[in-house]
Amino acid sequence: MFYCKDATEIFLEKESVDLFFTLPPYYGTLNSGREAPVGEYGNYEQQMANGSQEEYLDCLVKVMKHMEHALKPTGSILIGILSQPLLYYFISSVMKETSLLPHHPIIWEYGNMPNNNEPSKIKHNKTQVYFLHFSKGSPKFKELEKMIIDIPWQLDAELINIEGHTGDSTPLDFCNIIVSHFSEEGDTVADIMGGTGSVAHACINLNRNFIYNDVSEDQVRIAKERIRKAKNLEGKEMSNTEQAYTPKIEKEDLAPGLTVYKNIIPGYEQLIPYIEQVTYSGMAEWSVDTIAGNYVQTMSFPYPQEFKDPNDFSITFQERVALVTAGFLGFAEKDYVDSNALPQKFHDQIGLMRYSVGASFPISENEDKNAITVMYFLNDDYSEGALEFPELNVTYKPKANEALIFPSGSGYEYSISKIDEGTKYAVITYIRMRRLT
Repeated sequence: MFYCKDATEIFLEKESVDLFFTLPPYYGTLNSGREAPVGEYGNYEQQMANGSQEEYLDCLVKVMKHMEHALKPTGSILIGILSQPLLYYFISSVMKETSLLPHHPIIWEYGNMPNNNEPSKIKHNKTQVYFLHFSKGSPKFKELEKMIIDIPWQLDAELINIEGHTGDSTPLDFCNIIVSHFSEEGDTVADIMGGTGSVAHACINLNRNFIYNDVSEDQVRIAKERIRKAKNLEGKEMSNTEQAYTPKIEKEDLAPGLTVYKNIIPGYEQLIPYIEQVTYSGMAEWSVDTIAGNYVQTMSFPYPQEFKDPNDFSITFQERVALVTAGFLGFAEKDYVDSNALPQKFHDQIGLMRYSVGASFPISENEDKNAITVMYFLNDDYSEGALEFPELNVTYKPKANEALIFPSGSGYEYSISKIDEGTKYAVITYIRMRRLT
């Protein structure tokens, strides 16, 4: 999966990542004379590399908090720090602001570093980058036997052939060593300051799922082209999820045709705060509808006709919610349609629902035999609100980040018990086997 965001603003699903492996911009990089070419660093990274030590550490600790949230209990974080005087301040700050625990660092020692101002000239001095190892206390992979890894920094001939790239990149051999030791096949590895995509490339080589992020659009473009080459997809367009995100679809059949899909949207916890922040600021408004005698707050969005990057700041709030929900629900919907050998599908609009205390619904009366109901649940911190299917003898209390898919016709009538406490958020849409006239 590709993102193009500030590393302090990227939110991933809780306990979804096995390994974070990232090399932030070095503190003082630009002030020390190693001036970055235009586009190599975004405004945020320039500020981060050139600000005070306090600002630099503050940014890194914010990033560490986000990584802690998304790290699995048995996972590891490896983050590179060049400035040795900052090591102790950074470790103490992380231990103060998070629950992460430090382990022995891995030292990458290299020479032959290219001069970005004059790529033909090589700096022959030895440099050490300390990759600090943090975990939640029980990492499944322990420290490497060899704590110092000596791999020279070399220009990558393949990257030079990508437009706009000098060939300057973290060596793939080094990334292969780290990724292979601290993860296993099928694991998810994230580099949220990903540069030209060396970690993502290593994941392709080693059969890992990857999450890539960089604040620079140029770096994201280069990384995508690099992954296209690594997967022999040159000349083909790659979306932000295509070829990079392989969903691990978990499903459970509650009854024939009644299927629950789990862990739908990475970082789903951020949706409700985002929705409430936008509505509170007046940038979007809830409508109040009466459904079966209950007042329900609703918003409706057209189903996306083309998929854009939901992290693109130029798109509207409505587009972003529609893209996120439809984009990830699409994996579950495709599985349901394929598993049940259903014909070509068409989508209704997407409905975002907000149910308050007291809301309850009698037996539904949807008799459209050509429709499939899709419900996605954003939270579960409310009491009651269970769905009851009397004909199937099934009662289902939704859990956060689950989707329920079932036919809309006879035999699948359902009711929803009264919400006693809290607020329930859900997304509802319909898959049609034919267009409505």
